[in-house]
Amino acid sequence: MEVGVGEATTLANVRSRLNFEPDSIGFDISLSRVLFGRKYFDSNGKGNARFFVGDMFNIHYIDDSVDIVYRSHTM
Repeated sequence: MEVGVGEATTLANVRSRLNFEPDSIGFDISLSRVLFGRKYFDSNGKGNARFFVGDMFNIHYIDDSVDIVYRSHTM
């Protein structure tokens, strides 16, 4: 799960280099960035990813349901 996925450039880059296809999730507080990120990922990523709008203090996933959470270039 990428927190603050923005344009999904990092998520797409990471996924394109993996030899397996994990469930991938990205979210951002900005709807326009999520929509752009979805398009970018579809063109440049590998496999599927789920995107949603939300902030990191109020996401709709239960505890321990995601193995890795990271952020890149976000505050």
